[in-house]
Amino acid sequence: MEDAAVPALEEIPDPSTEEEPVNIVTLTFWPGEGEELSITQKTVQIGEPFGELPVPSKDDYVFEGWFTGIDSGEQVTELSICQKDKDLYAHWKRKVSLDDAEGLEITGIFNQQYSGNYVILAPVLKFDGIILQRDADYTVSYSNNLEPGTAQITFTGIGYYMGSVSRTFRILLPTPGLPVLNNIAGGVKISWTSVNNAAKYRVLRKNASGVWTKVADTTALSYTDKSVKSGTQYSYSICCMSTDSSQATSTYNKTGRTIRYIATPALPTAVNVAGGVKVTWTKVPGAAKYRVLRKTGTGTWAKVADTTSNTYTDKGVKSGTQYSYSICCMSSDGTKATSTYNKTGRAILYTAAAAVTQTGGGSSSGTKSQPFSGTRWVLNTNTKKIHYPSCSSASRIAVQNYATTDASVSSLKAQEVRYLSPLRNYFICNISVMVTGTE
Repeated sequence: MEDAAVPALEEIPDPSTEEEPVNIVTLTFWPGEGEELSITQKTVQIGEPFGELPVPSKDDYVFEGWFTGIDSGEQVTELSICQKDKDLYAHWKRKVSLDDAEGLEITGIFNQQYSGNYVILAPVLKFDGIILQRDADYTVSYSNNLEPGTAQITFTGIGYYMGSVSRTFRILLPTPGLPVLNNIAGGVKISWTSVNNAAKYRVLRKNASGVWTKVADTTALSYTDKSVKSGTQYSYSICCMSTDSSQATSTYNKTGRTIRYIATPALPTAVNVAGGVKVTWTKVPGAAKYRVLRKTGTGTWAKVADTTSNTYTDKGVKSGTQYSYSICCMSSDGTKATSTYNKTGRAILYTAAAAVTQTGGGSSSGTKSQPFSGTRWVLNTNTKKIHYPSCSSASRIAVQNYATTDASVSSLKAQEVRYLSPLRNYFICNISVMVTGTE
């Protein structure tokens, strides 16, 4: 049996020089232009996961991950298994700025009723039709969302979104009820019911163009609008205001309540005339009718008559009695006062006029030829001139216009007779047949 051949020394491998199998790979990270990483390479054993990967940052961009291609390729993660050396490329997505995003839609922002608690809304944000998620795509913050007034909600982008956008909403008190309107001396009085937590109220008036405008701000529950014209129709409404009057804290009734302003009639004149007291007043623009009111002495005011005229003779009077007269405007049917009246009134002591005796007769072309008493005043009822006793011109008065009276000078003066003087031949009175006409 032959022995086995012994190999030559050069044919026997040297364990000290034999290469070990390669089981380590290198990962090279490429973050992109303008970006730097503190770690650009990493070694990993073949068959093992990549492990922790670096996370780059870039202004206005979101890092989407590492990929095997520059613009595409397969995404790798810390769980990916490494088999060979790899170049990994960062992929970026530009963030959407909420403050100038054309595709951004925000809904669910509504005015809220004041409750005394912080107001929290439930808004919905969409970008290009996709609903954004709170605390993933944006955060929410509020300001001034407790008290009545204007509150603000702000959305701040996170993740794929940046910047911020704000919306305002109002925290409102209840709308005040329609006011009560009354014509009073000097203007329209507007009254309303208080609103809880209202700091101030604004009186609004609708102008001729139909636009509501401010009349005044007040902390009271009534206001008199003096900038009105008699006969003009006005509409009023009320809204609540902040303490500094800078913003409305409620809405207002856009219909409002309407009134036609009728001014309080001025004090009338009152004169004694034959058979009563003649009351005269200035017409009031817009008044449909007038009510003559009378007070006897210190008594109460009572109706004398309603009239569309601006003069009335009160015949229900007694000589020697003091009366006061005042006027108020009435509705056309006389059922409702449309103005106030002066509660002081015009006072007069009624004195019955001296009797006037009509004399003469015959045709209108005749003249008075008979003598007359030297103590009697002679009245020409046509010219409204009273002739001094013994005046020679009295004999030339037409018969049908001739009258005489025994009234004293003081009595004639009380009847508003003008230019009475014993030194004149006649004087003019403001009455017809002595006491009932005008100059």
